[in-house]
Amino acid sequence: MKPLIEIQEISKKYRIPAGDSKGSHRSLKKTVQQALSGKWKNLQMEEFWALRDLSFSLYRGEIVAILGHNGSGKSTLLKLISRIIEPTKGKIFLYGKLGALLEVGTGMHPDLTGRENIFFCGALLGMKKEDVRKVLDQIVDFADIAAFLDTPFKKYSSGMALRLAASVLFHLKTDLLILDEVLSVGDRAFQLLCFEKIKAISQDGKIVLCVTHHDEWISTYCQRALLLDHGQLISDGPAASVLQKYRSSLIQKYTQTTHGI
Repeated sequence: MKPLIEIQEISKKYRIPAGDSKGSHRSLKKTVQQALSGKWKNLQMEEFWALRDLSFSLYRGEIVAILGHNGSGKSTLLKLISRIIEPTKGKIFLYGKLGALLEVGTGMHPDLTGRENIFFCGALLGMKKEDVRKVLDQIVDFADIAAFLDTPFKKYSSGMALRLAASVLFHLKTDLLILDEVLSVGDRAFQLLCFEKIKAISQDGKIVLCVTHHDEWISTYCQRALLLDHGQLISDGPAASVLQKYRSSLIQKYTQTTHGI
């Protein structure tokens, strides 16, 4: 079976201010102040590799969770796949249309109404207006925002914004859906609705790639998981097995911390 997306030895490097003489990193405030005052060139910089030599492929119908501690490179990986940032090394091959929801309101224009944003997102995906109209009612019903459909998006609450953005992502023509912890914003009922929708669209051959700390969701819906640690892929396999490895690593880290190691 041909993969829908291939990740070939991708790495991402950033240049960040070096630590001071005491070994701690400069504060963001101090860095910004120096940049605004023209002293940026005097800052000592060092390399930071957010990801190193990741390779894997994703296939149609998979629901894949990305696991890892804070700073392990999860969000960086999603941004690379979403083409928000470019890899320092390596290549990403995508053989289909991609839809991403990396934060509440992703892809939505604040001054457009909910209705206008639905067509706007469809246009970005190369869909014709007629095709968007066919799923318009489904999008509105799923998001439960009919009463606010013609209200400017900037006036939506975070919950309303999430419901509309997620509904658009689920119903428009995409082959790969990327989610970065955003469903944790919604209420429990909407989360369950989204989880069932994700299961259904994966059965239609779409891929869902998500960052989540929701163990129950991973155990119930994900067939596969990737575990990152300090920018490296250390485990790729059945979701239950990788989740257990992740839990064990958290327990080990907690034990070391509490014992002062």
